[in-house]
This record gives sequence, structure tokens and C-alpha cells, in this order.
Amino acid sequence: LCISAVPFYTFGVFFKQLEQAFGWSRTQLSSGPFVYLIVLAVASPFVGRIIDRFGVRLPLAVSMLGLAASFALLGSAMHSFPAFLAIHAGMAAVGAAASPLTYTRVVNEWFSTARGLALGLILMGTGVAGALGPPFVTAVMGSYGWRAGYFALAAVVLAGMPLVLWLLHGKEDGPGQERTPVALRTDGMSLAAAIRTAVFWRIGILFL
Repeated sequence: LCISAVPFYTFGVFFKQLEQAFGWSRTQLSSGPFVYLIVLAVASPFVGRIIDRFGVRLPLAVSMLGLAASFALLGSAMHSFPAFLAIHAGMAAVGAAASPLTYTRVVNEWFSTARGLALGLILMGTGVAGALGPPFVTAVMGSYGWRAGYFALAAVVLAGMPLVLWLLHGKEDGPGQERTPVALRTDGMSLAAAIRTAVFWRIGILFL
């Protein structure tokens, strides 16, 4: 989960050097993360459906590769502001399965006892990303420049990928098997039934 949170906590670290390199304003640079978040929000329900159908390992593997490729593109192919926006949009679209959506789904399936504790423990990963990500990127950029900072993030994602997929090994159903979280199996509630409840919409509004 720490790896999935890296984009959120490192966007702003690049701003100063990108300002110097391209002459873009802070407003322009802030639009990259904004586009990322909008595309991620739109993509998440579709990713959730894909995970329901195929499990977590395949979508997660594809998304981690996409996330690493996006960082590499930011370091190598970003020469204009439209490219800056396009790569951020693509990063959100292809990397949406490497998000808390996937990891919390795994916890909901694995744990029926102490599920809240398990969720709390994995969500510590976002704090780790916030604490370690910016200093790491700053150090790399201080020595090798902003492009190297993006390449370093790509390397971090790729380095973590085998461990993540190994930890998830053996917990998947076959392709085409409908996968429903333990909590929903217990209640016997379908999506159609859930969206007719006030609780569903209150939670959705709070998250939004």
C-alpha cells in the first residue's frame, strides 16, 4: 500500500525543478495531480468490477507495470505541458488497480476476525509513503536531477512488485469466478440491494 500511495505524496516534490526546466506556473503544475485524481475517480468503479471478475493479482500486476511505465515516461518523454497532463491521466487509468481499492479488498476477503485492525495496519502504508517518499525523491533529484527522480520512482514500484504478488499468491479464484467480499456474503446483499440503502449513499458522499 505504501507503493500505491507514492504518487500522491511525491507530486509536489517535482514542482520547483519543473518550474525551472519548463517555465510552467504552480497552477499549471497542480493541474497534473488534479487530472490524475479525476481520472482515478472515474476509473475506480470499472476497476472494482474487473477485480470482482478476475481477482486481484492480474489487475494489480498490470497496474503496477503501468504505474512504473508512467513514471518512466514522465522522466523520459515529458517535453510539453500537454504531455505532462496526458501522462498523469494515463497513470491514473492504467494504475487504478494499484490503489487502496485492491489492497482493502484483499483484507476484506482474508479476514473475518479483527478485520478493522488488519485494515488499520495496512493503511499505515500511506503514512510510510508520506514520510519516506518526499525525502527519497528530493535526495535523488538533488544529485541527479528531476528526470532521475521519476526513474527512481519507477524502480521502486518495480522492486516492490514481486513481493506484492508473492504475498497475494494462493488467495485467488480462477478467472471468471464471481468474487464477493466476506462481509457481503454474510449479509447476502447484492449491489442492486446495497444502492437502495441510505447507508451506501451516506458512505459514498463522505468519501467524495
